[in-house]
Amino acid sequence: MTIKRLLIPLFFLMGVALFSMIALQLTQALQVRDEAQRQISQVTVRAPVVALLDALYAERGATYLALMTDGPIDASLAEKTNGLIAQARSSLESSGLPSAPTGISTLNFLSHAVGIGRAASQEPAASTDKTQKASIWFDVMSLQIDRLGALRLQLLAGSHVVDQELAPNFQLRTYLLALLDHIESNEPLLAAELSNRPNVRQNILLEVDHNRTRSEVALELLDELLGSLNPALQGEVAQVMTSVRTDFRRREAELTGILRATGNASPAVISRWEQASAKARGEIATLQEHLGAFVRQRLDAHLRDATDSLFTWALALMLTVLALGTVSFVLLERVIRPVELMRDRMLRLAEGNVDIDIPSSRGLAEINAMMDSLRVFRINAVRRARLQKERLTLHARLSETYRLMRDDLKAAALVQVSLLPDSRQHNGVRLASFFRPSNYLAGDTFDFIPSPGGSVIMFQIDVAGHGTAAALVSVVSHNAVRKAIEQWDGVSLAGLCASINAAWPESLTYFTLLLVEIDPLAARGRMVQAGHPHPFLLTGDTLVRLGAGGLPIGVLPDADFDEVPFDFTSGTRFLALTDGVMDLETSEGEPFSEERLIDFLTAKRDMPTAALLAEIERALRDWHHQDTFKDDVTIVILEGDDKVAGTQA
Repeated sequence: MTIKRLLIPLFFLMGVALFSMIALQLTQALQVRDEAQRQISQVTVRAPVVALLDALYAERGATYLALMTDGPIDASLAEKTNGLIAQARSSLESSGLPSAPTGISTLNFLSHAVGIGRAASQEPAASTDKTQKASIWFDVMSLQIDRLGALRLQLLAGSHVVDQELAPNFQLRTYLLALLDHIESNEPLLAAELSNRPNVRQNILLEVDHNRTRSEVALELLDELLGSLNPALQGEVAQVMTSVRTDFRRREAELTGILRATGNASPAVISRWEQASAKARGEIATLQEHLGAFVRQRLDAHLRDATDSLFTWALALMLTVLALGTVSFVLLERVIRPVELMRDRMLRLAEGNVDIDIPSSRGLAEINAMMDSLRVFRINAVRRARLQKERLTLHARLSETYRLMRDDLKAAALVQVSLLPDSRQHNGVRLASFFRPSNYLAGDTFDFIPSPGGSVIMFQIDVAGHGTAAALVSVVSHNAVRKAIEQWDGVSLAGLCASINAAWPESLTYFTLLLVEIDPLAARGRMVQAGHPHPFLLTGDTLVRLGAGGLPIGVLPDADFDEVPFDFTSGTRFLALTDGVMDLETSEGEPFSEERLIDFLTAKRDMPTAALLAEIERALRDWHHQDTFKDDVTIVILEGDDKVAGTQA
């Protein structure tokens, strides 16, 4: 892929992303503006609906009271209500709101229902029939008032609140309407009760109590809503709640209590109730006016902000298009074309063509610097080719040298392995072993030699270090120990070890040695430990750690060594190992350790010898988590033949 094919699509995608982001912001600003305008229209339409609601309250109360008390019906109230219905219908028709058709349908039904109620209330009737008509009128008007309240909510259908702070205000309107309905409903009911007319309904006080319960629920909801209102409205809402709760409701409760007890109330009690009712109704009306002004103010502010944002993002969109065009031209003329020219020259130079023309660049300073570098590359092309040829020649020589050294190491490893015992059973004693050099060559070695007296001798050597130097010393030490054993008189194993130590040249590095002689017929064995790790005896259910250490061979020429005897009965196994087993580490540097080896051998001591060696190898690999070991690892197990071992005392 060329830089042109990379940069142009990338720049195009970045431009599309930037353009899309600005277009999205522009669309959102347009949506916010439209929504703010829609909600302003809703506020405008709700104003005549609220006025109509107040008129219905007034007509319901006056007409109901006139019917209950045989008083005159005020026709002007009906005219006012009809005018407000027409005004609300006209506002809805011109608003263009989605909920306008539903609202117009509701107003038409309301006008029809109110007309039927008026006609029924004005028909001549007996005194008892008027009471029934008054009840029907009150119920019909209450239902239409509820429908009108529902219409206020329908005007909000399909709207999204552009200001989350306004959301509680819509709930506040609903709760205030419930309080106002309580006051407006109970006023005519209590006025009829106070008239003491014989045709007054008997359940008026129960209806008053029911309305009071509804207002109590509204007050509780206002308590929960108060904290989420704008601070500018909280004080006024709290004042209305206090006035309704502590003044109006108290006076109303006082009046209804007296009416229940005596059937009559004093003018003072009635006056206090009327004053409290008028005060609460006025405060609610004032709060509704302030609430409407507050909502309209916030919506106007959002409309201004949305219009400003719309203008800002439109300007940003135009500037973005201009900037993208300018940057595209600069990118093409000052970056992409010079880079393509350099790419062509570099490809030709890579093909070995040094006869290329590198023109001067009119691009950016960085492009000019890259052109200068290309000229330097051309000057060095011949030199690089010559150096590359020399490096290849040298690499071929090194590879050949490494191959020869590797072949020599493999051959030396075969020689070292050939020193290990061919026979694995002598004089009734079997030998099993695990031998793993850290590299091709090892500093570990061992041998298994029969003696003419019927015993067998095994020795194990671990030269300090590992690798080629340690392997050479192991070969020398192997031959030296084997020669000393062949010349040994068979008396003192410690003396044999001392003679080996005394004869070891000081110029060679030291090594650890384990000498073991086992007489299977006598069921006895003895060993000498010269700095070598402790061997183990596995007999039945017991595991015995043998030896006390000693100095390695070659440390002190006149060092003394101790001979350790042990029993070698039927079923006994003698296990010898080099320190590569205990020193094997995890990736965190934790050694396998002798303690962990003892625990392992104790748990696995009943396994057959071959399986035990395989299990030890598996445990070491699991511990080290690598296929190769950093040190040489050698394990030798001597096991007596059950038909031979221990047959003589």
